[in-house]
Amino acid sequence: MAFERRVILILLLLVGLRVVLYGNFHPAHTEAPVKGESATVKKADALQATKSAGSERKENKNVAEPTYMPKKKEPSWDVLNQLRLVDSGIRLVLHKRQFIFYNATLKATTLRRYLEYFDGNQTTQYVFPAGVFDHLPLEEPNWHFKTCAVVGNSGIVLLKEKGEEIDNHDAVFRLNLAPVKGFERYVGSKTYFNIVNAHNLKEILQGRRRWKSADQTSKIVMFETASHFARYHLAKPLLEKYSETNPVLLNPMFANHCHDIWIQLLKLLAKAKGREFNRKPMSGFFAAMMAIQVCEHVDLYGFDSYTSTTESNRYHYFDNVKGFTGRHSFDLAITIFKLIAKKGILTIRS
Repeated sequence: MAFERRVILILLLLVGLRVVLYGNFHPAHTEAPVKGESATVKKADALQATKSAGSERKENKNVAEPTYMPKKKEPSWDVLNQLRLVDSGIRLVLHKRQFIFYNATLKATTLRRYLEYFDGNQTTQYVFPAGVFDHLPLEEPNWHFKTCAVVGNSGIVLLKEKGEEIDNHDAVFRLNLAPVKGFERYVGSKTYFNIVNAHNLKEILQGRRRWKSADQTSKIVMFETASHFARYHLAKPLLEKYSETNPVLLNPMFANHCHDIWIQLLKLLAKAKGREFNRKPMSGFFAAMMAIQVCEHVDLYGFDSYTSTTESNRYHYFDNVKGFTGRHSFDLAITIFKLIAKKGILTIRS
């Protein structure tokens, strides 16, 4: 910890008129309010962005949807050539260096509690509560794997015993803390990243669901960092409770670009097929996109084009819950994965 503080101090002393990673200092703006969020809350975000401390907001009992930056451009199939987002300089995860900025007014470097992103004439700002910074890694992790498996939760995995094949990958991604005990023949036992949505994070943090890293190496990944609720009510408790395994917070800008790719392909496919799809990407899409950034090749297991009218496989391999398709279009996800597979960086195994 002492070494890390010395490194941060050196950064603060050496950084010049440029931001360490993201350009010059700009005046504070605030993100668009989450649906149902009051103007008072929006104003509070702007005030908190320029102060080192501020009062926490009252907890919203509902897990609000993430606030993604709207893209005012025509959808293009060219997004399929831009899937490795980190190659274009987009940071994958949150780390301390992203919050070190030069304040032209004060003529000094400062630690800010928000990240600002620009898209044309629009500025979107994501504010983080006090204390999150202390638990972040100093810089971007240097993850690189030759082969990765992303294991979905569909009952389709029970059709073939792929467990050993899955575990032979350099890294295995799983979704929403799905259990593996008793299903090792089908889904394997190895886990490196567990991509978890806000609902399931809330469950484990409030004690309604239990989870413990089996070998102290698997990491929980919070991908909905564009959600105000997730940042203010889940991020810090997650980082504190599971500090031994170093949970990962995806960069909101990375999540934004993933969402933009999804929406562009959704619009193009909806037009081509003459039908509508649900807009919300599923956790598995973000898991696949993260894997594409850190893996040379990605294999998908346990993804099915589940619809309410074609219940050929169980919704989850580990329970008998009835499938719900009111928010996600699983058939759209499979179509998108097939398009990505044509680029040679991903293979659908089951």
